[in-house]
Amino acid sequence: MTLESWLTLHAVEGDTVLSWVNDHHRGYAYPEAAGLLVRWFALRGLHPPEAVVRRLRDEVESRRIGRDGHTYAFDTAVVLAGLEALDDHEDPRWTSARAALPGMGIVDPPAKPRWSTTCGPHMLKLAVGSAARAARGWSTPALAWLADLRVEQDARGRIATPPHAQSYMHAHAYATEGLMALASLGLHGRASLDGAVEYLRHVQRDDGGIPAWSDGGPTRADATAQAVRLFILHERGAHADAIERGLDCLRGLCNEHGAVVYEPGSGDHNTWCSLFAAQARAWAHGDPARVEALL
Repeated sequence: MTLESWLTLHAVEGDTVLSWVNDHHRGYAYPEAAGLLVRWFALRGLHPPEAVVRRLRDEVESRRIGRDGHTYAFDTAVVLAGLEALDDHEDPRWTSARAALPGMGIVDPPAKPRWSTTCGPHMLKLAVGSAARAARGWSTPALAWLADLRVEQDARGRIATPPHAQSYMHAHAYATEGLMALASLGLHGRASLDGAVEYLRHVQRDDGGIPAWSDGGPTRADATAQAVRLFILHERGAHADAIERGLDCLRGLCNEHGAVVYEPGSGDHNTWCSLFAAQARAWAHGDPARVEALL
């Protein structure tokens, strides 16, 4: 069974995609994970579940992508990238939705402050969608806003993820992906791309894992897979050892179908972590690695 088959059978329920699969700890319906799944299927030349696509289209048009009663600009952009990957021509609905992103609240209504609910560096990730659109000759609304997004970075390359004192490495990796996308478009974000990549090397553990936080914590599969992809895109030869160690770590977190648990000891086979890891494995094993294809 392929990862795509496993996801369809276990992570997809009707018109929703679960955050993770665990018989003893049920995941929640997560539109962001659905957007990633749709985009991965499209990039692989596969047909995503039509019911999931229909629901995402309806939710984007009604401006209600999110969860727990909150609409998230970041999640909306991830879903847009998934829907756009299905189209042969620029769809004015998705262009309009992208143009509206800078004016959206990061979270509406506001939520408790954390890295994902403030206008932090993780929002740079949205530039990947702009790079994907530019590669197809489509317009790139919101790109200037992203290039001007405020980012704090220290001398070691660590990108701050307010309101936290330490940096959340998943968000640091998102910001690095965005910096890479901006660079591919000839733009310079307000942080050093090389420094951000080198910081991932700095925190990578001997077993290849990336910790949850800049000062430690459990190894996280999402940040680890993100780091592998970034190392491949940045300078594959120079990062060869780091790439192999990262892949080894992900192999240890993976079931026989390629689904990856969130962290060591977890029973949650996590949808977004599995998709990030699948892309890291594919790129490491010969598939073309392209900034604009980053999930």
